Amino acid sequence: MKKNKLEEFIGISGYLSKTEGIGGKIREKIEDFVVEEITPEGKILEVGRDYGFKIGKRSRYVVFLLEKHGWDTFRAFETLAEHLNVNPENFSFAGIKDKQAITIQRVSVWGIKPEDLRKIRINGLYIRGCWYSDEKVYTGNLWGNHFQITIRKINLEKNEVERRISRILDEVNELGGIPNFFGFQRFGTRRPTNHIIGKCIVKGLFKEAVIRFLTETSPYEDEHTREARQKLKENMNFKDAAKMFPSYLWYEKRMLEHLSRHPRGYISALRLIPKQLRIMFTHSYTSYIFNKLVSYKMKTKTLNEVFEGDFVLEIDESGLPANEPCEATSYNLKELREKVKEGKFVVALPLIGYKVKIPRGVTGDIIKDILEEEEVRLEDFYIKSMPELSVKGTYRAVLLKIRNFEVPEIMRDELSPSMLKTLMCFSVPKGGYATIVLREFMKPHDPVSAGFLISN
Repeated sequence: MKKNKLEEFIGISGYLSKTEGIGGKIREKIEDFVVEEITPEGKILEVGRDYGFKIGKRSRYVVFLLEKHGWDTFRAFETLAEHLNVNPENFSFAGIKDKQAITIQRVSVWGIKPEDLRKIRINGLYIRGCWYSDEKVYTGNLWGNHFQITIRKINLEKNEVERRISRILDEVNELGGIPNFFGFQRFGTRRPTNHIIGKCIVKGLFKEAVIRFLTETSPYEDEHTREARQKLKENMNFKDAAKMFPSYLWYEKRMLEHLSRHPRGYISALRLIPKQLRIMFTHSYTSYIFNKLVSYKMKTKTLNEVFEGDFVLEIDESGLPANEPCEATSYNLKELREKVKEGKFVVALPLIGYKVKIPRGVTGDIIKDILEEEEVRLEDFYIKSMPELSVKGTYRAVLLKIRNFEVPEIMRDELSPSMLKTLMCFSVPKGGYATIVLREFMKPHDPVSAGFLISN
């Protein structure tokens, strides 16, 4: 994986805007990347704010606000589960949040009392509010996220930074949004290989999926980890590898210990990874295919074009899809094109799955070509041996609409005094990635040195 090929590796190519980016780097400090969940009602949950413990009438679920500083989402729940003496599967949440960040989100859990959460004292994990609820928080149960991100090491004059940001924003607004790519977070921020493992699972190659998960190396992991993975690849000695793998690779170590006792237990080894993370593998693969589709439409300058047979989504007042996708036909094509121009509808592409409908016409032909190139069929996404990882498919807007965009300050970077930093604030609806917004404004030559991937 060469640095300049990293985005291509996850299906991304090109930029929407022609204006040069401001460059710079993100994630220099943990507080440089702040993620605040936006509830379905549009309320932004603020980092650092105390929302109080509202006990009230006892109910099945306890909902709480979790603020985490530099914690992996799944590891945070496993640690909380250990302290609360419950199964990690008892927790549910609306969306995964960045690890190298300060984040706040709603979480629900069953099998505890609110008083149990008052006793939690874990460095970097803070309970900012808690109450009983009849309903749990489920995946997608949010409007989106609000971001406050500091971009450092900008090697430009202040007026040039302002000019470029303004020009890029005009270009984005003129089209109606940014290409709605899936960012590196979807594929792995240190080792972007989730989609490779996902493809193996979709094709029923479970042994290959496990071996790739354990042995695929990345230049952005530490030397000890790379050596351990390479050694295992060479000798396939699971017992020795379990001792050699560093302790923070807890999922790998569990799988290796299991495989040392059950050398052919590849499916059961995969099931040692939390279900929400396992699902990420197959979903990452559909995300890769989606990225390739968007890249093609951007290259052909048809991102916001509606062709006969395409699907479009109506957008409600909140900016989210209001109903099921509508198909463009010879009868409604002119009307739908007008509504897309007005911003009332957006062009949608399928996220591939076994129940999804492929568009007719030009777009459908492109999708079929990509699936043929990948050597997969729609029915492959129903995974008989691991049905919990099956993907039905859905539709996703081609363009990501940005809200509440502002740049409240551009000033000297105290970490690099000869350069500038800027605070960039914006909201994106659920499913959108902040890094995809940032890449359009920064246009980094190298995603690693720009902080998009976590390296050593």
